[in-house]
Amino acid sequence: MRQRKSRRDRARFRVGRVSVYLHHSAWWLYFRESDRPVRRRVAETREAAERIAAEVNAQLLAATATMFAFTPMTIGALREEFLRYHEQVRRSSVATIRRYRTATQHLMDYVATLKSEVQVHQLAVAGFVGFLRTREVTPNGNANSKRRRLRDKGVQSGPAPIKSLN
Repeated sequence: MRQRKSRRDRARFRVGRVSVYLHHSAWWLYFRESDRPVRRRVAETREAAERIAAEVNAQLLAATATMFAFTPMTIGALREEFLRYHEQVRRSSVATIRRYRTATQHLMDYVATLKSEVQVHQLAVAGFVGFLRTREVTPNGNANSKRRRLRDKGVQSGPAPIKSLN
């Protein structure tokens, strides 16, 4: 006679080295990577969680970095990857890519003013916003037009202030 699985057993299972469990209506993964525990919310459905768990297990068995591994990256490399993604994958228009290239050039100029090479996760957002507020640019991109500071609408450092309805 076959025993019925308890509710707890149905909400938790393993795929190789990866444990998958249901917690507050979402499926989570638990595994150890480089002797450090990793817990990540991955899916709303059991089938999607099983597929992701199988991918992570294969990465763990191959001793490669998992899809959840943190890898530090330089700002220049992130910029190139971002622009390549919009060019090759998203197939954004030439004007959009040009606009993104110009906007990210401000970030590269800010990084150039810093003393040392900065990783993306070390970037001080408040310092970058302060740098942007001091930049003078031509509004239409023409080298002969009058320069002005970037407007506040283009430089947003946080959530927009709530305007009263009165």
